[in-house]
This record gives sequence, C-alpha cells and structure tokens, in this order.
Amino acid sequence: MALSPLPLLLLLLLFGTALCAAQRSACPSANTAPLAYATPAVAAGYTAHRIASGLSRPRSVVIDDRGQLLVSGSEQGVVGLVLDAAGCGVERTVVVVASDGTGDHFNHGLALSPDGKTLYASTSGSAFSWSYDSSRLAATNRRELVSGMSSAGHITRTLLVPSRHADLLLISRGSNSNLDAGTTSLASGRSMIKVFNTTAIGTGKPADYTRDGVVLGWGLRNSVGVAENPADGGIWSVENSADQVTRYGVDFHRDNPGEELNYHGGLDGIPEEAANYGYPSCVAVYDPTAIPRAGSLSIGSQFALAPNETSTDATCNSDLFRSPRLTFAAHTAPLSLAFNGSTSAFVAFHGSWNRDDPVGYHVAVLDFSDDGQPRKTSGEKDPETRVMWNEDLGSCPDACFRPAGVAVGREGQVFVTADSTGDLWVLTRERESATGRDQSAVSKRCTARSEVVLAVVLGMAVWNGLL
Repeated sequence: MALSPLPLLLLLLLFGTALCAAQRSACPSANTAPLAYATPAVAAGYTAHRIASGLSRPRSVVIDDRGQLLVSGSEQGVVGLVLDAAGCGVERTVVVVASDGTGDHFNHGLALSPDGKTLYASTSGSAFSWSYDSSRLAATNRRELVSGMSSAGHITRTLLVPSRHADLLLISRGSNSNLDAGTTSLASGRSMIKVFNTTAIGTGKPADYTRDGVVLGWGLRNSVGVAENPADGGIWSVENSADQVTRYGVDFHRDNPGEELNYHGGLDGIPEEAANYGYPSCVAVYDPTAIPRAGSLSIGSQFALAPNETSTDATCNSDLFRSPRLTFAAHTAPLSLAFNGSTSAFVAFHGSWNRDDPVGYHVAVLDFSDDGQPRKTSGEKDPETRVMWNEDLGSCPDACFRPAGVAVGREGQVFVTADSTGDLWVLTRERESATGRDQSAVSKRCTARSEVVLAVVLGMAVWNGLL
C-alpha cells in the first residue's frame, strides 16, 4: 500500500535531519590508524579528528593559498600535505624542501609570505627562503638570508612574516642554557626577537643574526611562538621561562616562574631602544605563595631570581623591564601561537618535563578585545580556556597528545601537530557571529532543506485539517 503524501514528507524530514546531523559531525576520511594514546578530550562545541599519523616529529604548520599544509620538524625536510575535499584526510604527501643531509635540519621555524609566493624555514643555525609554487607544491631558488644562530642550548628559530610588512622577517632566538648570564647584554644576540628586511639580504652574503637586524624585544628566554594580531598588526609571543629555579637557597621550581604572553607592539615604528622583558635577572610570578620572601609579589609581576643590591623585586617591576601581558602555569611550555581573526588566539602548550605531576599538554584559546589586547587582565590566573587536552596526564610526555604547532584555516579550523607521536589533528567548531550562529556551508544547506520540507509538511497538515 502506498504511503500518503503527509507521512512520506514526515519520513523525508526525519531522514534529512538525521543526514544533516551526520554531515555536520562526521569526518569520513579521518585517519583511522590505531592511536597509541587515549583520544584527547575537547571542549563543548568542538570536534577533533586526526588527519595524519606517522609523521616525523611534526612541529610548525602553515597553510598555503590552496589550503595545503606545510609542516616542519622532520629530518626529511619541509613536508607538504594535500587534503581531501572534506578537509579531514590527506590525499598526498610531498617533500617540498629536502634536508641537505648535514644533520642541521629544518627543525621548527616555518613561514609563508602574505602573497603565498615565498617560503621561509630555519635550521638551528640559519634562516632560508625559497620561491614557492602552491600549484606544484614546489620550492625553488634557495637563498640563505640569516646565519650565525647556532647555539648549545635552545635550537629552534621561530619565523614570522607579518601580513602588514611583507618585506620583514622576524626571527626568535633563545638562550644558550637554562640561565644564560650572557644574555644580560644585547651584544649576545640571544634571548631576543630580531627583525630583518628581506629586500636588503639574501642576494649576497647572509646577514649575521648577532650583528645585523633590529631588536624588537630582548630578555626573552625562549619565545617559541610568535604571531601577528590582524586587528592592529601588533606582535605577540609566548615565552618558555626558566626551569629548576632557587632563591635564597630554596628550590621552588614546581610552580614558578610562570610562562608568559608578551606584547611587542606594532612594526610601523620600532623604538630605537627595544623593551627588555627581564630574563635572566627577572622572571614571572605564577604562585607567589611559593616564592621565598615574596613580600607583595602577585601574579602578573616579576621577581628577581638572585636578589642583590642592583637586582631586586622592585627593580624587576620598574620601568627598566616589561612585565608579561598574561602569565600561564609554570612549565606548561607554550610552543605556538596563532590568531583566529582578531578576537581570539590559539596556543599549543607542549607540556612539562621536570614536574612530578605533569602540566600542560593541551591546546587553549585566548580571547582578545577589539582594541587588540587580551580580555583577561595581567593579574588573572590561568587566563587560557582549554579546547583540547588529555584527561589523564599519567602517560605524558611519550604516550599522550603533546601539541607543538597550531595554524588556523580560512574557515576557522585549527590544525594541530603532535610531535612526540607524529600526528596531525584538525579541531573545528560551530562559530558564533554577531548576528547569531555562523554555520558551516553544510549546516546552512541542511537548515534550508529542513525548513522547506517542514513548511510543506505543515502546509499539508493544515490542508488535511490536522492543524
């Protein structure tokens, strides 16, 4: 017996609703290789899918103008990943820039010019550029831009090409050791972020990091994540602070010093005298109750690691030094910073290595205001909101989700590398706009179809005297 039109339309409505729900949440081409660790938890409204596994220590990730991913960290070189139409599976993997076999591989730093036609990558000793063709996933015409960055300590060199200043290359170089006394001098060329004009280098002898360039900020132990806020062009960095600290003979490293979010201003007029952020003399307070002779110290301020006549808590909080804009828990190790428009920024917290009870190992979001500054104040504890994390840190660092790099796609999806396990994840959510729910294209189509069918069903019900 044939169904009457009304029940048939009701069945279509139910089927369409179920199909749309599946389309919204499913990622049919996500990587299905067995996870060697527990699936990370995500915040309400978010979904996470692993899209690649078996990568060799993936660190930084950038997105080209075709939506293809470029990943650094592998001893192979810079690897390109071509995603499928759903954006949650890898169709093809290409070595875009091969390592030269010297052992000093492209271990972290990676950037694209705003027009997408120049690729930048760094080893521990040098920064390079290539002409980049996204249609072929090919990099040619290698040039060494900056050299002289080799170090016995921190070996990553973070790169940034600001969208408002495509001719500038920012390079962050960390300290030689945990407490590098030499970095109290600008002449050391360490624990700082420098700016280089790419139109003036690369055609002959490369620039020397210590001697050349302009200092944007110093007294920065190891600012691994550097990013530009598109709202105003302001430059921000996340700093990994000191380990195993003592003061007045007391070891209090468990909860101090805090990791930092630092503000460096815009690049339209870099001050001749760059701001000093304190290291190695002054570091950030996270838990003032644990600091020997803390006095009136509070989160958001800095303290002297080795107080003496010339280095005191008072001088650390004077105009001589710039305090962090936000302070995170000690040893959480923020390694990457990426803005999602001008209202939020994602941070990858790599996690602790020297704490009996681990901390970090999560991706978090920071909320920003229209003025380009964080909504949270400098004195607020734990200012980040976790969006992806391990529910049990007992297996960290080797057998858990350990984020290293983050990049935000054109539709707001967040790509996350996990270096210790060789994975790449995509984190997505339904975003809120000023006028309400800003749905994905699939959601909008589904909603439109459902509304049409529902209108027809209601009309048929009225026609048949059921309403």
